[in-house]
Amino acid sequence: MDDTARAPMAKAILQSKELPWPMEIGSRGLVVLFPQPVNQKVEAVLARNGLSAKDHTTTPLTAEDINDDTLLLVMEDSQREKIRGLPGCAPSADDRRISAAGRRHPRPLRGTAYRIRKML
Repeated sequence: MDDTARAPMAKAILQSKELPWPMEIGSRGLVVLFPQPVNQKVEAVLARNGLSAKDHTTTPLTAEDINDDTLLLVMEDSQREKIRGLPGCAPSADDRRISAAGRRHPRPLRGTAYRIRKML
């Protein structure tokens, strides 16, 4: 939720894939109090897999980030609810554009590098 671990890792992984068409891939947090770099454990795991998020700085999600072409991928249903409550977002935000991963992953900030590697 703070844009230092799971979201930047997912962004780096998705950017490394061959995509069927050009896409803008972003990473945003729901609780960002000040700019921070990616978590060091996450960066270490990404580096071991030939990826990087070294240039990542936390960015809060705002209503301006969401338009008709936006697909939001969240890790937990609670994040979907928080997005619906963002100022400027309709409470009945189209759930087809906010997709939850369907399972919970260990939070990298509380996990070891081994547990983070298992998520890749």
